Amino acid sequence: MSQHLHFFRPQRSLVRSSDGTGSGGADRGPVLKDGDAIGHYVIREFIGEGPFGRVYKALDTQFDVPTALKILHPGVAADPAVRQATLQIFRELAASEPEGFVKIFDAAESDGRVLIATDYLEGISLRRLVEMRGTLRWEEAEPILDAVCAVLEKLNGEVHGDLRPENILILPHSIQITDLGIARIIAPEEAVRIMRDGGSSYLAPEVMTHPDRLLRDPAVDVFALGSMLYQLLTGKLPPRTKYSPAAKHAQGIPAVVDEILARALHADPDERFPNVAAFHLEIARAAGKAESAAKAEIALADMPERPQFRQPEPEPEPAVAPQPPPPPPSQVTAAPISAPRPGSLFDDELLGEADRKASTDGQAGPAKSGGSKAPLFAVLVVVLLAAAGGAFFLLGKEPSAQAPTTATAPAASGGPRAPEVAAALAQAEKAKGEAMAVDASKLAADLFLKGMQQLRDAQALRDDKKLADSLSLADEAKKTFGDAMIKALAAAKEAEAAKAREKETAKAAVAAARAEAARPTQPCPDGTVHIAAGSFVMGSPSNDLDRNPGEKYDERTQTRAYCIDKYEYPNQKGKLPKTNVSWPEARAICQKEGKRLCSEEEWERACKGPKNTKFPYGNEFNGDRCVTEDGDGNDRKLAPAGKFACTSGYGVSDLSGNVFEWTESKLQSNLQDRVLRGGSFSRPDYMNRCANRYNSMPSVRDAEFGFRCCADPQE
Repeated sequence: MSQHLHFFRPQRSLVRSSDGTGSGGADRGPVLKDGDAIGHYVIREFIGEGPFGRVYKALDTQFDVPTALKILHPGVAADPAVRQATLQIFRELAASEPEGFVKIFDAAESDGRVLIATDYLEGISLRRLVEMRGTLRWEEAEPILDAVCAVLEKLNGEVHGDLRPENILILPHSIQITDLGIARIIAPEEAVRIMRDGGSSYLAPEVMTHPDRLLRDPAVDVFALGSMLYQLLTGKLPPRTKYSPAAKHAQGIPAVVDEILARALHADPDERFPNVAAFHLEIARAAGKAESAAKAEIALADMPERPQFRQPEPEPEPAVAPQPPPPPPSQVTAAPISAPRPGSLFDDELLGEADRKASTDGQAGPAKSGGSKAPLFAVLVVVLLAAAGGAFFLLGKEPSAQAPTTATAPAASGGPRAPEVAAALAQAEKAKGEAMAVDASKLAADLFLKGMQQLRDAQALRDDKKLADSLSLADEAKKTFGDAMIKALAAAKEAEAAKAREKETAKAAVAAARAEAARPTQPCPDGTVHIAAGSFVMGSPSNDLDRNPGEKYDERTQTRAYCIDKYEYPNQKGKLPKTNVSWPEARAICQKEGKRLCSEEEWERACKGPKNTKFPYGNEFNGDRCVTEDGDGNDRKLAPAGKFACTSGYGVSDLSGNVFEWTESKLQSNLQDRVLRGGSFSRPDYMNRCANRYNSMPSVRDAEFGFRCCADPQE
């Protein structure tokens, strides 16, 4: 691994702890070295250290693949009961594969050590992001928190217990959370002591005196999330006593966000949000995300009741009324048996069961049947509705027992009868299906959710025999679904119109570029391409799953006319690009030729071309167009300039892949780091986009670093 730091280059799966967290007073033992072997793992690199153990990059020699290997501190794993619990819990998690959490491959003992092997991912930790950026705007922090909450909701009310920035990884297409289960391998009081002595700043205050809350109160995770959001927005950890408004420490924080943080960080857990789903719901509403709010409400309906911290005052016992004699045996009706809650990932009776598959199959409840693994930032409301059978939309409480399809008694004298209500409900159900058919659950999520709420309430009132109210609500639901259909169709039509306008704009830009290329004068040196003064959209949109945190957000940027080399230096087709060159050397070579290094704005505009595409050749990655990783993720080697048909709309070649290219631009005005662009022959798709930024100290030489020159036109 290179000695220099790369902010915009994804870091490894589990990164070094940067807040001083360690194992407190636990015996940690010596740090293992490159080449040390433990079982079938060979240590390659020390990655970082946390309260419970150290993490290494290791080679799994059984499968010849890299892995992140967590080795418990000897002081933590000294107790045989802890070793046994670790093996049971992490083998259970490996079998269950909870989505959104770093995949666990193995848990074992070897040479007296306890090992946990996980997937070795490329991503940037939230801690690393905080270190490099200092603070984030609300618009930048909210999507991260939205994704983290969506992952934690999959635990169905279980507590993670060790949420901190080191344990949250930001990948190109998802958020991954680590260390699920680690707080459960030892007694809660010991876990709290180790995390406290290790310097963890995200523990809820009540666990210091009531450590048993760490593993059973979801409000503990809410406090940790609130602390991280506060730190992202202000650069400071929240005070442990009286809440200090975040808006006092940073600008641009909406008042509603401060209100949410004040509740999430309340010292009394009973005054906090009861679980992550409730916290997520308010965050989504503050951000105006109807789909995320719908997802949080659906998750909230499945959450078990939170155990209260403060015991309520006992109510006075009511006077005992005389009881009627018991009915004859023939008149006794058995009480309905409620369905059991899905089994926990951490239920003791599930740990160590011989037949895990049978246990897992038995956990599937009606709210989860038919579910699929959805993309990280989309809420598949339609799938969830279909899974629930369309009868109830669980937004706040469990529905009452289903009523018969017909009823004979009227709601009141002269009121509507049950068949009329049944007909109205059927019409509302039909309207709901028609709204789903035009994708109203996504394009008009607010109205669609309102209709589902009305439909659910209508069904509940029908069960309670309040038939007049049920009929009225069913009619309202039908009308709301109709409004949702109209809104969805209008949104779809507008999207088509926007696409047509974009197409016309692109055609005009191409025509202008061709006209510019046909100009008889030659304002640029031979071997360069002239790009006229104009503007383009720099950076990437906030909903681009491939974007890195440092990229600009769809900023309209103006450039003067300039000339740019067609190929990487030495700018000759068929020649290998010059590599292992530092930034000062690249700059001096360009100046010697009467040119200069390109600014990153000039470089990105040349890459995106007149159509503002994601890659030089279009918006979809093609592993065979440029010298990058191929479509199967295999690395390529440095290739001669122009070997691949990797040309932008302006006619500039090899702007994606082959070598990273130095630019004149600094990463930040107060840093020495210079920005490189273009990805390389060993990088995946997201690293080879036109908008991707990469940085290094100017003195660094690297086999993947090269450059190309720009010049001012003679006009």
